[in-house]
Amino acid sequence: MPSFVSDVVRVQAPAPLAAKGVVDAVDALEVIRSETLFARDSRVLIQHGMALYCLRLTRNNRLILTKP
Repeated sequence: MPSFVSDVVRVQAPAPLAAKGVVDAVDALEVIRSETLFARDSRVLIQHGMALYCLRLTRNNRLILTKP
């Protein structure tokens, strides 16, 4: 099973964004691979404040975010 920490990577700003000076905002983002999120199941629960959300991977490889 993949390690969550090892699957988090830093992103470099795409050239058009870098030219516009948006580099700092993009460089601060972390990427978590969907393979890591869905390693055990096609659904993950996300707690945001007091609300709970369900992020689901469909058969068509699309993501759907809903409140359960």
